[in-house]
Amino acid sequence: MIKLAPVALPDLPKLAWAASLDLGQGTVSVLHGSAVECTEKWLFEGTWDGPFPQAEFHRSANFFGSGIRVDGDLVYFVPSSALVDRLLYCVWAGRLCVSNSLVLLLSITGARLDPDHNYHGESLAVSQGFRAYDPTFPVSHPQISTFFQLFHHNIVVSRDGNIAIQPKPAPEYHLESFGDYVAEMNRILQSIRANYTDSARSITLDSFSTMSSGYDSTAASVLVNAIGVTKCFNSRRSNSALPPWLFGDKTLDDATPIARALNMQVLHADPRASSADDELYFYAACSGRRETAYGALAAYVSRHCQGAVVFTGYHGDIVWGASLLPRDADGDVSRRSSAGLSISEVRLRSGFINAPVPAILATETSAIDRITGAREMEPWVLGTSYDRPIPRRIVEQAGVDRKAFGQYKKNVVTSPALPMNPALRKQFLGFLRARGIRHVRAFWTINRLYYLSSRLWAYLRAFTRAGSQRRDPQFGSLVRTRRKLFHRGVDFPNLLYQWAVEVLVQRSTEMLLNSNVDSRWTDGRLVQATKVDRAAADQR
Repeated sequence: MIKLAPVALPDLPKLAWAASLDLGQGTVSVLHGSAVECTEKWLFEGTWDGPFPQAEFHRSANFFGSGIRVDGDLVYFVPSSALVDRLLYCVWAGRLCVSNSLVLLLSITGARLDPDHNYHGESLAVSQGFRAYDPTFPVSHPQISTFFQLFHHNIVVSRDGNIAIQPKPAPEYHLESFGDYVAEMNRILQSIRANYTDSARSITLDSFSTMSSGYDSTAASVLVNAIGVTKCFNSRRSNSALPPWLFGDKTLDDATPIARALNMQVLHADPRASSADDELYFYAACSGRRETAYGALAAYVSRHCQGAVVFTGYHGDIVWGASLLPRDADGDVSRRSSAGLSISEVRLRSGFINAPVPAILATETSAIDRITGAREMEPWVLGTSYDRPIPRRIVEQAGVDRKAFGQYKKNVVTSPALPMNPALRKQFLGFLRARGIRHVRAFWTINRLYYLSSRLWAYLRAFTRAGSQRRDPQFGSLVRTRRKLFHRGVDFPNLLYQWAVEVLVQRSTEMLLNSNVDSRWTDGRLVQATKVDRAAADQR
């Protein structure tokens, strides 16, 4: 019989895990953090819409987190049903190695990111939909040709070592009206709440939501408020480059008035609340836009909670928006950005599960699109470029004033060229100098002033433009302003990603080598190989 052999390492990120399955033996060895639930039959960090004691998260269409489930002669490696988290895996030396953390899988195998590769495409892989994205993830290793990243599908391994990739279960839903949709959402959310509050859990999970002055996270907060979530995180400031003293609420994202209407407590998010280590984990998740505004969220959960479920609004732009791509209408789901994925490493460190509410029923996009355009929804149609009738109706019917939300498209994601923390910035500048990229600090200042002045000029022109040519200045979509005068050919977000991953992998590898795990896990083969590969890398 297949069994899990878990080993807890207190110095790992609280929710991180890495598994090694000997394809010839059937034993699954697992290293995991302190807040991971585990037995000989299952291991997970997550919540789903089913009874906790049965641990059948591998059969759920609404599973948030990640885990491993032994079911008879099969082993399931299970990622989140939402496209904000992934599993990474490779086959090496007759073993299947799987992890919910890129940093940990690199540390275990001795692989490294390819310094000559731009990982922007891998960060946006699921923009092609979860059915057709390219799963390959290039790495540098003498014996591993590539990693693979897995979204929305389960890895299923039989006792004889056969590896299959299977889609998640697809229940039949009958959504004919707004009432049907909200009722089904409430039913699933109630089941999820019963799961994460089950007294059989060894780790107590608190619950929060995120909230903005936009549509998606606000509607998500209303829905989870109905199941007892009373605290939300909000970033007062959007990512607008323009000063709030000049453009007022068009640059602010304060959701306090909405939270008050819902009797929810607001915990304000702030990127400056990030520790240097947390900031590294934000950068190490993907080569794309980052959400360091949730530094306060990560810090709060890490300090005050054993673990947490954080309900978010990711996917709302797809399932509640007005423009479906053909693949979305066909039951596929795609992402338009790396938002959400950018917190996939820091959430493991601090101990929270990312549960995007719009991802529930997200494969029913055709039915949701029909409901959006139905006659019953007309009172909640504004006719503007930023118009989402379903979340508007959800929020307004909860008693929130129409003008308090959904007026301007805003977000908190950024594309930083340099770290915020001074010590990290100094280290990163040294990394750039080693690559022959110099005068970064001075050129960054000039580039920043150039970009801000260009954006300000563009907005002033929009406000003064007359007649039919005038456009409402929706932030981020008004004009494509050239961002740089210097270093135009340098992709700083990708370099920041590679540097952060390299720093964390070095730390993680040292921790593994000093933990005596090589004498307790897989007979030392993986970590011993890591020593050899590290020596080879040092020689290179």
